Amino acid sequence: MKKFGMVQGIAYYIGSDIQTAEHAHHALELVFALDKPFNLTTKEKTFKNVYGIIVKPNIAHRFIGRKSDYLFIFLEPELLQARQILDHFPMSSPGVRELPPIDGPPGEREIFNFNFLKSTLGIPVSTTPAKKIDDPRLEKITAFIADNLGAGKIKSGELAARIHLSESRFLHLFKEKLNLPVRKYILWLRLQKALMFISRGADFTESTHKAGFSDSAHFSRTFFKMFGVTPSSLFKR
Repeated sequence: MKKFGMVQGIAYYIGSDIQTAEHAHHALELVFALDKPFNLTTKEKTFKNVYGIIVKPNIAHRFIGRKSDYLFIFLEPELLQARQILDHFPMSSPGVRELPPIDGPPGEREIFNFNFLKSTLGIPVSTTPAKKIDDPRLEKITAFIADNLGAGKIKSGELAARIHLSESRFLHLFKEKLNLPVRKYILWLRLQKALMFISRGADFTESTHKAGFSDSAHFSRTFFKMFGVTPSSLFKR
């Protein structure tokens, strides 16, 4: 079984026999075994033979699956629902926590409207998509970045000028509020945009150019660094 879907702020992937290199990304990640259990390692701990797990954003980890199907759900941490999930499952080091197993794969609609999280896991999340960044200046900047990914290089100095800050102050504020440097955040959004095009049937080259990557190789390197596998291994038809 191989399925992939994505809407703004949330994505899922179902695949089998997945093993990754160590990687880290900006998303809140939930993983569920649909048959056989999996292992997940961080720099501090190994979780063996688990059926469900949650990984906080920016935590380096490695997934080791078997010849079995697994469901991966990724949520942007700026989503209100991601914050509600983290409030429901408080985590200290290593930023990973086991979750109860699920009976089977939810439908795409259940994932995208968050009913899966409410009905199956009992997490009291909102079913209305909403982002929450507690600084209106950065809300303005993240919206501008999202609207201009395909328009060429986005310079941090120009972003800072838009909200009347020095470049150094802007870079510090951005990382403080979003837990990610602005350069990596822009790459994260470019990756999402490319995947959105791929999910709609566009080819890799067209998708990567529309998202603002210099070429397909740049997209593939970024994808591997953030997810520990090559995009062709997951999305080949």
